[in-house]
Order: sequence, then C-alpha cells, then structure tokens
Amino acid sequence: MSEEERLTLLRTILMEEPAVRWRHLGRPGTALPGPAPQPRAEWCCCGMCPEMPTEQERLCCGETRCITDDPEFVKATQDTFHLTLGVRYHRDRWGEAAPDPADLEGPHRQCRYQAYRHFVLWQWGALGRGNRRALPACAVTAIRAKYPSPSGRYTGFKDVPL
Repeated sequence: MSEEERLTLLRTILMEEPAVRWRHLGRPGTALPGPAPQPRAEWCCCGMCPEMPTEQERLCCGETRCITDDPEFVKATQDTFHLTLGVRYHRDRWGEAAPDPADLEGPHRQCRYQAYRHFVLWQWGALGRGNRRALPACAVTAIRAKYPSPSGRYTGFKDVPL
C-alpha cells in the first residue's frame, strides 16, 4: 500500500470514528497532515470545544479529559443501529410521521437528534417533553461530525418558548 493510500485510509477511519479522532487530536506527533484543526474556544476546559454561535451554546463538558473520549459517550451517541432503533421508537411513541424518503438530510438529521436525546438521557436522565438543556459544545461537535448535515446548516439549541 502506498503512503498516499495509507493516509487516505487513515483519514477515512478517523472521519468515521470520531472517538478515535478526538482521542488523538492535539497530542504531539499524532496530528494528520492536512487542514489545521479548528481553534478551541477560550471558555473551553477540555480543549475540544469550537466557538459556538450563541451564548447558550458556549458550554463545555468541564472535564480535563473530554467527555467525548468516554467509551459510554461513544456507545450512547455514535452507534447508528441503536440510534435508528431509538428514532423508530420515538416516532411510534409520539405518533410522528415517517420521514420522506426523498429527504437527503433525513437519516443523518434523525440520528443526530436521537444522539442528542441519548446524551441527555445518559447525563441527566429523562427530562420530560419540552424540558431542554444545552449540550456541551464538544458533544455537539462530535455528534455533528458523525452525522453531518449535507447542507452544513444546523438548528442549534432552541429553548422552550415561554
């Protein structure tokens, strides 16, 4: 295998498995050649949070070793099979319509939202319908990396209207 093929394979693996990528970013000698990583925000403690668009979203996990490195984070938010089952259960429970098969963003959007739900359940338990919390920027970034929007647009945190 040529050097270029090895680098391409390594990039593919790291893009498909964010936990591996997060574990190795920033360590001397482990950075991949290519674009520089995003600058980290001043308010971040873990070193993995990018700048976020709103004050409410500027939230860090507060850990010295990022929460996205936790194997349970990976299990809860990165396993497509379990997230898809969660999407089906949520849709059945709340009587939501099936997604439009022509919607190209649909599968990733659904897995992304379900990953957010799993993260909340893992961290805080069941909050109840309409009860929301902003997620740490590092967690949001890892989930978005695994299930990106083809358009690159994301809703962001929306608080419950009063």
